[in-house]
Amino acid sequence: MTVPGHVRQHMKLGLTFSAAERFLREELQVFSVPERPCVCCCCDWNCWTVDGFPVWVGTDELRLKLGDCFEQWIADEYPNHLTCYHIIWAVKKWLQEHGAEGSSVCEVLMQPPFEWEGVGDAKWFVSHVQSEHPKQTLLTMQEHSDDCQWVDIFSLRQWQKDFEPGEIHKLIKEIGSTVSVIDAQKTYTKKIFCIFEAYSAAEEEGSTFEVLIQQEGCTRGRCMAYCCGCWCCPGLYGNQFKVKSREATTRDNVEERKIKRFIQSNAGFERVDKCLEERLSKDAEDRAGDGWATVLVAPLSVPVNLLFAPSESAICNGVFTCLDYWRILRW
Repeated sequence: MTVPGHVRQHMKLGLTFSAAERFLREELQVFSVPERPCVCCCCDWNCWTVDGFPVWVGTDELRLKLGDCFEQWIADEYPNHLTCYHIIWAVKKWLQEHGAEGSSVCEVLMQPPFEWEGVGDAKWFVSHVQSEHPKQTLLTMQEHSDDCQWVDIFSLRQWQKDFEPGEIHKLIKEIGSTVSVIDAQKTYTKKIFCIFEAYSAAEEEGSTFEVLIQQEGCTRGRCMAYCCGCWCCPGLYGNQFKVKSREATTRDNVEERKIKRFIQSNAGFERVDKCLEERLSKDAEDRAGDGWATVLVAPLSVPVNLLFAPSESAICNGVFTCLDYWRILRW
């Protein structure tokens, strides 16, 4: 594709996992960590802190906190499910309170009085659906926790129309490493923003393109976010991704038309669909057998650098039972 223009400096900024977690906890106060020790025996998703399990704010509580700075459709569509849509409006209120409607979270955190560590040029681009729970966004960021990562919540100027297809396309290529997070409902491949971002990464030869797949019904957060396919869950292996970019949508009709015009005038819908279907399926299949080993018995004291995924086994009260073979994925 031929892309005119350049990438603005603020668009290159991202946060590390620690900075993102700190911002959500200290500034937005959308979750808290009770003063209690972590008692789980494995590397459950909750254990990103040393103090205990995060408790996320309820949707009703957050809605009251945001007041007028909230869109009713979010409450109507997600009455009991906290999403990144909620977080974005919390970010907008936070920016408004700091007189920074023209800035992104990353820009504000780089300046006095904040001047946080963990803000800088992004090394990874995170592509995800905004309907996911923010804990899943943090889980994805934790995969490359030491690197600054471009995440729309923190990197875009939320009070502005800051998503320009040509600029984002070029930005993704400049960053060179992208993570696409396929939600359990598989709505990712129906969202034009997500398709556009994934294709921008997938078409680039030599770029790093990772696919993480959440599996519906899986009760273990790490498994959902990190096993790159949840091959322990029945029926997913060999799944082919179907992409129909021409039919993909977004809530903003103006943005949808803008992205589709960009696709049509450059690669074309058919090329985008074919490229993305092949790349997504290939990456998922490659990861299905990459790094797996089989052991007979899972010890009760599990090393934190291993991810366990049971095959027709049971997890009881957080303790692994030894009913069957266990598959181990090292990350």
